[in-house]
Amino acid sequence: MDIDEMQQKLVTMESIEEIKNLTYKYVNLVNCCQVKEMLDIYVDDAVAICGDLGPYHGKAEIAQLFKKVVPSIPLSKPRDAHFIVQPIITVKGDNAEGTWLMYILIPDPATGYAQRWVQNKLDIEYIRVGGKWKFKKLHLIPGWPLLPVVQPGVSVK
Repeated sequence: MDIDEMQQKLVTMESIEEIKNLTYKYVNLVNCCQVKEMLDIYVDDAVAICGDLGPYHGKAEIAQLFKKVVPSIPLSKPRDAHFIVQPIITVKGDNAEGTWLMYILIPDPATGYAQRWVQNKLDIEYIRVGGKWKFKKLHLIPGWPLLPVVQPGVSVK
């Protein structure tokens, strides 16, 4: 491996770490309902899709998603909580793609205590703008992986 290849590997590894930290920060901002700060992570023409919600185009629509639509969902009350694991990140120049497992803790609406965890898939397209990584597209796939439909009396192997 020559010096140019080593430098390229280093740049890629630094990008992956920056993308991980950006995404961890994003999830923490979501958990703390800090929509304004969360929107700074998106590029102006970003797209967000959260399950059946969306697509939402641009920061203004994404702000409405997190300020009005998500808070109106009964399962998000009193407060749900998110965490992400197992990133798979691919960097190609100033663009990158990441796939994460996202777990959402669903509270019991009556008590507010933890009720169950839901596993989701989180796909994010990233773009580097002015030397900083940002979200270009976020796609949350709820209940992932989807379970196969089982017919009564048929065993799943």
